Parts: sequence; structure tokens; C-alpha cells
Amino acid sequence: MNKKKITDSLNILLQNIVEIDDIENPCRGSYFITTLRISINHNKYIRLALPSDYYGVFNELLSEIYKSKDFASTISRRTFSQKLQSFLFESKKLACLDGNMVYCNLITMFNEMELKDIVVFHKVFGMTLGGSEFAKIGDFTFYDMSHESVRNHIIHTYTDNSKYYEDNIQMLEGHDIWVSTVIKSRDSEKAREVAYEKFESLQNVIRFLISFENDYPSWSKYDVGIFNLMEHNFSESVILGDGRPWEKHDTHIKYKPIDFYLLNLDSLFPKGVSFVGIIAILCKDTKSKMEERLLSAINFYGRASYNQIRSISIIESMMAIEALLNGQYDEFLTQGIAAQISEGCAFILGENQESRIEIAKFVKKLYKLRSKAAHGSDSRAFSKDSLIALDYTRELIVRFLVDEELCQLKNYKDLEKYIAKKKYQ
Repeated sequence: MNKKKITDSLNILLQNIVEIDDIENPCRGSYFITTLRISINHNKYIRLALPSDYYGVFNELLSEIYKSKDFASTISRRTFSQKLQSFLFESKKLACLDGNMVYCNLITMFNEMELKDIVVFHKVFGMTLGGSEFAKIGDFTFYDMSHESVRNHIIHTYTDNSKYYEDNIQMLEGHDIWVSTVIKSRDSEKAREVAYEKFESLQNVIRFLISFENDYPSWSKYDVGIFNLMEHNFSESVILGDGRPWEKHDTHIKYKPIDFYLLNLDSLFPKGVSFVGIIAILCKDTKSKMEERLLSAINFYGRASYNQIRSISIIESMMAIEALLNGQYDEFLTQGIAAQISEGCAFILGENQESRIEIAKFVKKLYKLRSKAAHGSDSRAFSKDSLIALDYTRELIVRFLVDEELCQLKNYKDLEKYIAKKKYQ
């Protein structure tokens, strides 16, 4: 955040706050914000207001302040916008009009806002806890609200006002499995925003893991959803005509819930892949660039595996692959991005020259399909290739989780060197 830009904007705004008559409905077209009723005498009041011409300056100030991680990660933009409005009017009222002094007061005001531990809960679909009351992994705690003791614990721990007790009990009784996480924040809106990002990542990690179980032919599949869920996927048709009797055809896949403790059985996954291991990366306070890339790839894979529109699934699969491999390879490659990604996949996944040629060829094909999908081609043409794309994407993610060299990479330069070594060895 640029202090000079902020102080200049503060000076402009403070100089242009005006006094208007105290009326019930000031013209919103003329004034951006209107607040702070001030008594002039016993019979007359005025308001301080900022003309709407300075809407842009106010938003630029807000955006500049939000470049600071301390602000952006602990308070919602809407809440801080309201705080900033009140702060500006209060400074004008007190005739504190020096931008530098107001800047210092602004930082002090922010630092004095309490940083609280806020617990955010969300429903989970498609999961059971095997009869347990709760289960914990990383920063997440799962609860089975079918147990009265769990509901009572939650209510008594997190509800300050008994007035809301009955409403909260009814809400919790309406669904069994919930997940919570604790967010350090200065307001509940930001806590919910950050928690939802973590919940989506959790959902996609689980979808990545259960994809190994869903590989086995079965009329029942698993799906776990926090924000969305594949409940049923079915097709029914009846054929008539040519004097034949009715011919009925059904295809019905029912998605069943998975037990939390099944996800913790490492024997279900490739060696080196585990629920605990991936969640440990997700919950790290400081992640390497490659760890961030890996989590992005898992997120895109989770979305791709859920998406029943095959063209969109291909796009998301390719986004997952790019999340891992889209670096600057100019030191040894001069081709376009499709060739870069294709060769990256080939040298990481391929065991010999023949398999690498096949992989590179197919990934280039996926890029062509992605281009067609992005320009509105018929999604029915992508069905088979979308499934193969998911397989390639998952195998790539697995390699980054289990390969000893790939696990040690910290940034894109390291990956660049790794692929170069594979290419020229």
C-alpha cells in the first residue's frame, strides 16, 4: 500500500466534504454518502456529505488500502468501507484535515479493531462419521448433529443469547453432518468469505480422493458436497413403433455417502497419497509456490470431476494441468503454451520415449478440444476425452504428491530444471 497515494486521497476527500441541510431524504444522485447529524443550535441540524463526484476517489482509496494483506485478510471490504466513511466524517467534524495525521489515525483505528476467532459452520452432504460425534482433520472439525450431546455442546459454546437457542437447535437438527473452521477476522463477513474458500478446497480435496474409489465399476458412486452434490444421475427412455411392445431402458447411478474414516485409509489410494497429507498442505500458514500450485490443481480437478457438462470438465482439467506446469520454459523451449504443457506432462508421466510421444500428442489434442469447448462446440463430442483428461490430470497430481524429487520443488524455476533434466538425461 502506497502511503503517499493514500494521504493524497484523504486530503482530497476531507477538503470536499460539505455541509448540507438536515433533511430526511437527501438527493442520492448529488451526494455519494450522507451521515453524521450535527447540532448547530437547539432548533437546527446539518449533515456532512461527500458529493458523488468523489465516488471514484473514495473507491481508489479503498482499493489502495486493500493492497495491504493485514486489511484484505481480516476485514471485509464492505465493513471497512462503512468504517472509512464514518472515520472521514468524524475527522472533518474534528477539523483534523492533515492527510498524514489522518493516515496515522486511520491505521490506529484499524489496529484497535479486535481480531477475533470466529467459528464458521457449514452443512456437509454425502458423508457420515461412522457413529462418532465428531472428527477432526487439520483446521476442520466435522460434527454429527444427530447426537443431542453435540447439538447442546455447539449451542452452549457458541450462542451467547438464549433467545436464539430454539432457532439454532432447529437449524442444527435439520441436517446431520456439519463442518467448522476457525478464522481470525475483524468481522463475520470476512470470516465467512475466508471460510468458504477453505470449505471449497476441502470439498475438492475429498472429491480428488474419492475419485480413486469411484474408478471401480458400480451402480453406486460416492460424492461429498459442501456447496453442491451429485445426488442422482439417471436416464430413462421408452422405445415405441414398428409394432413392437414397449421397450424401456434405465440407467441409474445413485451417489451414496462415504464414511469419514474410509477417507483416512491410505490403502485406498496410491502409496504416498493421503487425506491427512493433503489437508496438512492446505492448512499450512506459509506455502511454497509449488504447494499453492498443487492445491490449485486439486481444486480444478475437483470441479472437473463434479461437472457433468463434459466440455466444461475438459476446460477445468486443462486448468488443473496448467496450474502445475504453466511456467516460463524459454531456456529450452521456444514453442507455444500447448507444446510447453504437453512436453511437461510427457516428461513427468511418461516412462519411455514411446509413452511420452503418446502423452504429448493427447495433451495437444486436449488443447484443441478446450479451444472448441470455449467457443461453444457441442458438448456431446467430449464425453470420452473428458474422462481421459481427468485420468491424466489426476495422475499428474499424484506424481507431485508422491515423487521424491517433485515433492521437494519450491518454485517454478525448480520445476523448470527438473523437466530440463528429464528431457536431456
